[in-house]
Amino acid sequence: MLKLLRLAYHPFLIFTGFFFIKMILLGRMLYGTYWNPGFIINNVAGIAVLFILLEFLPKKTKWTLYILLDAILTTAFFAIVIYSNYFENVPTYHDLSSISQIPSVSSNLGLLIHPQEFLLYFDFIILIILMLFHFFLRTKITSVKRYSRKWLSVGLAGLLAFNIGSYFYHRTDQVLNSAVYAKTAGLINLQFNQLHTERAVQAMAKKGSFNLTQDKIFQIKHLKRVPSDQHPYFGIAKGRNLIVIQMESLQNMIIGKSINGQEITPNLNKLLKESFYFNNVYQQIGSGNTSDAEFLMNTSLYPVGNNPTSETYGNRVIPSLARLLKDNGYQAVTLHVDDIHYWNRDELYPALGFDKHYDKSYFGEEDKVGLGASDDVLYTKGVDALEALKTSSNKPFYADFVTLSAHTPFQIPKDKQTLSLPKKYQGTFFGNYLEAQHYADAALGRFFDLLKEKGLWDKSMIVIYGDHSGVHGKLMQKQDQQLVGDFLKHPYTLLDRFNIPFIIAIPGVTHAKIFENAGGQIDMMPTVINLLGINDQNMVLFGQDLTEYKDNLFGMRYYLTAGAYFTQHTFYIPDSERTHLVIYNRLTHQMIAPKDQKAYEDKSREMLKLLELSDQYMARLPYRK
Repeated sequence: MLKLLRLAYHPFLIFTGFFFIKMILLGRMLYGTYWNPGFIINNVAGIAVLFILLEFLPKKTKWTLYILLDAILTTAFFAIVIYSNYFENVPTYHDLSSISQIPSVSSNLGLLIHPQEFLLYFDFIILIILMLFHFFLRTKITSVKRYSRKWLSVGLAGLLAFNIGSYFYHRTDQVLNSAVYAKTAGLINLQFNQLHTERAVQAMAKKGSFNLTQDKIFQIKHLKRVPSDQHPYFGIAKGRNLIVIQMESLQNMIIGKSINGQEITPNLNKLLKESFYFNNVYQQIGSGNTSDAEFLMNTSLYPVGNNPTSETYGNRVIPSLARLLKDNGYQAVTLHVDDIHYWNRDELYPALGFDKHYDKSYFGEEDKVGLGASDDVLYTKGVDALEALKTSSNKPFYADFVTLSAHTPFQIPKDKQTLSLPKKYQGTFFGNYLEAQHYADAALGRFFDLLKEKGLWDKSMIVIYGDHSGVHGKLMQKQDQQLVGDFLKHPYTLLDRFNIPFIIAIPGVTHAKIFENAGGQIDMMPTVINLLGINDQNMVLFGQDLTEYKDNLFGMRYYLTAGAYFTQHTFYIPDSERTHLVIYNRLTHQMIAPKDQKAYEDKSREMLKLLELSDQYMARLPYRK
């Protein structure tokens, strides 16, 4: 018995056993089931390589290094769970390297961390007991002597062979969704395959010619392309300033709605009376979140998915709305109260061709709401910047405002809370969301008044859209799910979550008109430039003018498995190891159970082809000097 106890009392066996259990727990936290064989075996095999390397070290330092490595790895897994709770995906090394983005998550940690996640540290309690046990019985029980270098080498070679074999076995799998891929291939293979995929795309960009045309994109969508100048509203805003407002976490479900007899977005509701309103538009962001929304609006290209696009292609010259407008006599600026380095915007904005950016260094931190200066400060000082532009040049301007006050966790100062919420909403995540959006709308109304006061309103086209959902994931409690369902009068679906408003006002020209055409953020730029009377014939745009085309095909990745798509009538999510096949009737929100899935699968393959072409196009863009 004593010999068996001494044999078991070996750090390699102990810590390998610990991490076997941890992978079972981690799989449950990420996927909802304890037994995920591929996930467990591949992860443990990778970690065991590190442990066996420690066996080559001197005995005196071995236990300390085991414990240190255990602490580092466990904390990394804990962070992965928190990341998954917030972003509903498994991070790659790109996400882990974007440590500067932590502020957007840290404010929500109280909502994201649950007691069960601390089970990952269970072994430290056992280690303390073992240390005490060893301390009191050290004269009777000692760990087995170290393994011979011969057997360590054999074991290391075997583990390396298994890991390398596993990597090559899974390497042919395309990483359509990192969580799905990691479930069978493991977290370590995910990182290596992500690196392999990126290098393959870059290598492809250097091989042969690549001729992508607008007609080819429309052909894949099965659409007949109509010349821009034949679109019904082409040029109705010609020569006007363009003011774009990207609203933080604004979802379409609250537009036109009231609670407790009070409108949630009264200023947006009023604006709709003189605007084109596209009520079937959906977010398409990848892991870059808000910065990806900026990218989509300004390029009509797909974000890269598992990596923030600003991190991946911030060093390129990207054809964009800013560059196109500058070619047509505009000056282009972007305004955001956060630090310019956040989401690598110090690289993204030059890549998009903006003449100038205004960030935290210009706006300061006065009247702080959440992560930065309030929306009121953004708009007030922003108008000062626009007036300075008009003074320095007679050119029309393109101003891209990115709001921040309605960022999670939606904690608006008491003196700015003016929405009268029913008692059951007060203090809830959803109630706080409604309060934050009510403040953001009030600040927007004051911005409109300021534009009118300064004589800019009647000379501009105003574009407003939401960057992404705010009410989602494990930030929501059961109470919030019930409240949202009651608010909508139907269960809260992914279609509700991803649906964002897209509003265009041309004062004195547009009138209240609702466009039911389905579209995504990728369709915003084509719609805007056609209203401005700018021909898109020399551009590569994956989107389309939503005032012209009634049919569409567009998709989303990262938050959905790649191959998921939207059309005028359908929302399709392919079958995967994380989610089952889901087909919605997009108009009724009802799930469809088709007898023949081939037509849907063919459309999914066409969607994948569009993503592939966008990636190849991006990879071939020239580097900035």
